[in-house]
Amino acid sequence: MVATKRLISIDIARAICIILVVIGHFKPDGSPVWYEALNKAIYSAVGYCR
Repeated sequence: MVATKRLISIDIARAICIILVVIGHFKPDGSPVWYEALNKAIYSAVGYCR
């Protein structure tokens, strides 16, 4: 397995997105507009890190 250098900014962005998803699940009905954009950001960050 080849060791790669982690980008701390990506890790921070992923952590922020995860926290916002947890917050967003407290109000799933009529969730805020930013919720859909957040989901796209999470999938983009996860895809970038793989």
